Amino acid sequence: MLHIQQLAQAAPRLTDVPVNFEGVDAAARAAGFEPGDAVAGTWCKFGDKLNPLGAPFNGSPALGVVFPTGFLATSGKSGRRGFDGGSVPFARCRDIDTNHFEGIGFGHYMVHFWGPGGVLMGFLYWTHDAPKAGLGSLFGRQRDFRSEIMAVAEEQERIVGILESLKS
Repeated sequence: MLHIQQLAQAAPRLTDVPVNFEGVDAAARAAGFEPGDAVAGTWCKFGDKLNPLGAPFNGSPALGVVFPTGFLATSGKSGRRGFDGGSVPFARCRDIDTNHFEGIGFGHYMVHFWGPGGVLMGFLYWTHDAPKAGLGSLFGRQRDFRSEIMAVAEEQERIVGILESLKS
């Protein structure tokens, strides 16, 4: 439990979610991962359905944990399947890709995990607020969101780098 907790504390806190670390360890074991093998933690959202435009249809804030053999996203709380969240075993994952979306007032950076036959196994993503420059002036507010956007982009790049290093 302590190892995953240390990885979580070292990761940039981009998503606010209360976590039961004993439950995270139990969820890792239930998904077939050894908690002591964890290599990285990230505060993100995880989902498994995209809308027709490729945007997240579902997704819950979670602590994401990267293992040499897969990815787990959970808050460590009990759910219908034994724990809330999801996991992706890398043995079944055929491809990983990324995407970035900027909407009016928000944006997200994603990592998709694709299985056999192009089936979406799951995705993790990080969101940010990013009102267009003109919108802030309508309400008499001017704020520079670039640092928040770059923090989200850097976290996606950090996790993608770790995932790529595990493939080689």
